[in-house]
Amino acid sequence: MLKKFGFTLAEVLITLAIIGVVAALTIPPMVNNIQEAELRHSWKKTYSTYVNATQKIMNDNGGSTLGVNGSDDTLRRMYEPYLNVVKICPDPGVLKGVCWHQDAGWFLLDNSPAVNSVAGIFIILQHGPGHVLADGTIARYTTYTGGFDCDNAHPLCGHILVDVNGFKKPNTVGHDIFGMYVYYNRLVPFGKPSNGEGSTCNPTDNGFACSAVYLYK
Repeated sequence: MLKKFGFTLAEVLITLAIIGVVAALTIPPMVNNIQEAELRHSWKKTYSTYVNATQKIMNDNGGSTLGVNGSDDTLRRMYEPYLNVVKICPDPGVLKGVCWHQDAGWFLLDNSPAVNSVAGIFIILQHGPGHVLADGTIARYTTYTGGFDCDNAHPLCGHILVDVNGFKKPNTVGHDIFGMYVYYNRLVPFGKPSNGEGSTCNPTDNGFACSAVYLYK
């Protein structure tokens, strides 16, 4: 007589339970890794867009970004003709929730709220005018020149913050929020060199230096 072989119900249930546990342990980290890779790719693409825009600005302006004279909105308006802008927020007061996150609605890499009282980087966190790009990137602009033209004597003009996936989470510096400094003759990512935002990209840091770390990895 032929004997029939098969699995018992208990064996099937045990196997499914094991598969479920393995999936629960492996799928979330895998999804997170994919998301992080996509956000870093978006940051590299956005930075490249701004580098090209900066070069065009310089080409059309005698080789520099002269004309940035202490006005945050001047910096915004300087870039807009060279970017695919779909929404403008010239007034920082109407920026929140439209072209940038609400107060305490975005976070540093150490999970603390990004408010402009954070020591060492309070200038970076100050409000400024901004806009929304066609790909969903949101950006805001702040100048440092204090009334002086941006030139050899005052090479650091200001900075630009971007969230490469707009208002979608995680809304966290070093994950989807990055920054770049505008000098009178070049664009430099936060963290290279450090201007107070730090130079490492660790979970206990504010995360701004990740802007340079991810570009050059």
